[in-house]
Amino acid sequence: MPTLTRTIITPIVTEQTSGAYQDRGEYTFRVHPKATKIHIRKAIEELFNVTVTGVWTSNHRGKDRRVGQDSIDIFEA
Repeated sequence: MPTLTRTIITPIVTEQTSGAYQDRGEYTFRVHPKATKIHIRKAIEELFNVTVTGVWTSNHRGKDRRVGQDSIDIFEA
């Protein structure tokens, strides 16, 4: 398991997460893949001296990337 200081990798700052902070006071972080909700809660509370009311987690696969040349047919007029 990761240590508490290595559990939180980086905050995620996008338009969507900024809106969530302004509307509901929620923060979004990228965390270690093997971190559990309990580890995340403890790390946030110790690093930022706050009380965590809830932790939501989700795993997302990356987008498929195309490799090589595009298969576009070229037509001459």
